[in-house]
Amino acid sequence: MRRPLTLLSLVLFGYAFLYVPIVTLVVYSFNESDRVMIWQGFSTRWYAALLADEQILSAAWLSVRIAVISASVVRSG
Repeated sequence: MRRPLTLLSLVLFGYAFLYVPIVTLVVYSFNESDRVMIWQGFSTRWYAALLADEQILSAAWLSVRIAVISASVVRSG
C-alpha cells in the first residue's frame, strides 16, 4: 500500500511543479499594478496595451503565418 501512495505523491508534486507557475502567471497577468508581486486589483489593462502595440501584433501575425506554412509543407523524404 505504501508504494502507490509514494507514486501518487510524486505524480502530484510533478503536476504542481509544472502547473502552479503557469496558473500564477495567468492570475498575475490580470493585475492592475505595475509591480509584479503587488496585487492592486483585477484589470485587463495589460491586454489592452498588448493589443494596441503594433510591433507585437505584427510579430504575432508573422509567427502565425510561419506556423501555417510550416504545418502545410509536406515532407518528401
